[in-house]
Amino acid sequence: ATAAAFDLSALLLAVVADKTGYPVDMLKLDMDLEGDLGIDSIKRVEIGRNTWRLIQILPGLMKPASG
Repeated sequence: ATAAAFDLSALLLAVVADKTGYPVDMLKLDMDLEGDLGIDSIKRVEIGRNTWRLIQILPGLMKPASG
């Protein structure tokens, strides 16, 4: 059986919102992190690292419980 799919776009926007304090509904995928949001290189690395970690663990968390 395959793990349930997850919305990568929503995940990325949630991580950016968490790391920056911007509300998710204000963020768009086509925004420039530095130019539009003023996010520096250190914060971009944090966003990338957290997104990668979640991508790695989410499939395992989303597996249906065996019963």
